[in-house]
Amino acid sequence: MAKKNIYNLEDYADFSKANAAEQKKAAAESAVANYGDFQYGKQDQYDQAVDNIVNMKPFQYDLNADALYEQYKNQYQALGKLAMQDTMGQAAALTGGYGNSYAATAGNQAYQSYLNQLNSVVPELYQLALNRYNTQRDTANSALSALSADRSTQYGEWSDGLNRRLTDRDYYNTDYNNAYNLAVQIARNAIADEQDLRDFNYQKERDAVADAQWQKEYNLSAARASSSGNNSKETATPTKSQLLNGYLAYKDVETLEDHLFPYVPEVISQEEFDQIIADFEAKRGRTNSSNATNSQTIKNGLMKKYGFNLS
Repeated sequence: MAKKNIYNLEDYADFSKANAAEQKKAAAESAVANYGDFQYGKQDQYDQAVDNIVNMKPFQYDLNADALYEQYKNQYQALGKLAMQDTMGQAAALTGGYGNSYAATAGNQAYQSYLNQLNSVVPELYQLALNRYNTQRDTANSALSALSADRSTQYGEWSDGLNRRLTDRDYYNTDYNNAYNLAVQIARNAIADEQDLRDFNYQKERDAVADAQWQKEYNLSAARASSSGNNSKETATPTKSQLLNGYLAYKDVETLEDHLFPYVPEVISQEEFDQIIADFEAKRGRTNSSNATNSQTIKNGLMKKYGFNLS
């Protein structure tokens, strides 16, 4: 089970800028989410224009379906009939007023002449129909082009609006992350400093307790030595001999430093203290023995070298 975090980060740093940035970030994200899809205002007209182009059939000319051709045909047939009647009347007059094959032939030729004139206008009618088809096609293409351009303009405006909102969203997201991470780092640093101070004070108290205990034991030992015949004046600060004898009693450097080192500067120089201990350890190491006789022999040599009692 994970350890519960007992620290409230907002108690150690100002998160007001991060909170304000978070509100702006949320507003920017909402603006993107609610922007909506693109909708063209003339979509129905655009769809119809596309259908007009897609569904336009290839050009085909049907002569009988051409209303203009029908007008021409009626007109030329009427003129042909008139010409035929007039020609037949003239031919009959030449023959004494009686109809004959000559008059019929002449009248039919006159009628056929007008029908031939009707056929001569067919290419012109075909071209006119083709021109109308091309005009209709061009008009449809122009209408689609105009609507396409208008649609592109509206889409561009919509896209610009979306990009602005996306840019704002990214900006405020980055701004929020920076503000929040900075506040968190400040809070964590403050918590770490608080913990370091707490640890320092705790260790200081423990050191004070250890020093007091050592002082109590040292004073007790000094009192015992005094009661056994030592007439020297008791003092809270050990003598050089007591300091070195204390080292021999503790037998390890860490314990010595914890309990005796605070007195070193008062009774002996650091260099001298280090040299005496180094000499003692070196000599004891070479004897490969820690019995009392060998230790006393080493101490006797050190007493002679440094000129004080190591009893």
